[in-house]
Parts: sequence; structure tokens; C-alpha cells
Amino acid sequence: MDRILNALAEAMIPPGGAFDPGGADIGLPARVKEIARRLGYPSWPLGVFLRLFDWFPLLFGFRFRRFSRLDPDSRRTFLACLEGSRGMVGTGVFLALKALVMPLFYSDPEVGRRIGYSAAGGELPAALGGGEP
Repeated sequence: MDRILNALAEAMIPPGGAFDPGGADIGLPARVKEIARRLGYPSWPLGVFLRLFDWFPLLFGFRFRRFSRLDPDSRRTFLACLEGSRGMVGTGVFLALKALVMPLFYSDPEVGRRIGYSAAGGELPAALGGGEP
């Protein structure tokens, strides 16, 4: 599960983009497990979903490799294909994965600091209307 989550996070939020760190640099697998533990959810349903997703490139005829074994460019291309898919399955899977990765990435304290949120949280940067009136 960790390998798949890291590959997914790196493909959705590549390192060296608008700001560092990239998606794989925040310890996403550990964050997912911690949140599941706090909420009292078993981790096996997510593990099953991610393992099924790992085989999607092969099942959809994209490449003869699992997602976690694709090179980074092929991963991003595959996710773009899912996002632009006209089928409900491809689009639904992409949205579920995005809903998993993005909130965890942007709630990371280091990421928040780099985009201008205070360490205390809850305050908007001045450019977005936060700070002193």
C-alpha cells in the first residue's frame, strides 16, 4: 500500500513543481494510516482499493505494468487519461484518489507554511484577505 500511495502522490503533485515538497515527500502513507486509526476505520478497504487501482493501467490497456511500476511521466499520463475519461469508472476512481491525496498534502504543516498559512492554522495569508484589517 505504501508504494502505491507514494507513486500516486508523486504523480499528482510532482516534486519541484510550484513549490517543494512534492506529494511523495510528506509521508502520505503514514498520514493515511494515522487518520484511519484516529477515525477508527480499518485500513484493509483502502488497501484493497489501492491494489485494484495499481492494476488499472494493465486492465485498461494503457501499459503492461502496474501503476506503481510505471515511470513518473507514464503515471501522470495515466492519471490524465482517467481524469479526462468519459466513463464513470475512470472519472470516479480519479476523483476518489484525488480526494484522498490532495487534502492530506495541503494539510501538511510544511506545505501550509510554504503557501503562506500560519503555523497556528486557520489564518489566511494577507494576499487572500487575511491578516490585519
